[in-house]
Amino acid sequence: MGYTEKAYQLYSDWLVGNEDVYDWCYADMGYILMTKGDWENSIDLLEKADKINNADFFTKKYLSFYYFFREDYLQAGNYEYQFRYRKNTYEEIKWKESQNEFLEGYKNDWQFQKLLQVTLG
Repeated sequence: MGYTEKAYQLYSDWLVGNEDVYDWCYADMGYILMTKGDWENSIDLLEKADKINNADFFTKKYLSFYYFFREDYLQAGNYEYQFRYRKNTYEEIKWKESQNEFLEGYKNDWQFQKLLQVTLG
């Protein structure tokens, strides 16, 4: 299933009240707001998603992005570590502490790159 089809399914389920997908929808909407530069509302949605399901690795990834772009590298590193741990790719998980480590670590992540383009203008 492609991203568009997956999003359609999730939002369709959300609209009919399927609470099992609320965290995904809030997390995705939080990410979308970040791409629009709406940082205040994005964190509200991301925190809501994390409160509903604090084991979802996409929410942790988006929270990592949020704190990276707000220049709170300690929090960004915390959420990035949780994202990698929950994703469990059986790779060594290295704590990222600096801007350069984040940029290098996410150089192939299209969602991160999109945010980077938006913030750099």
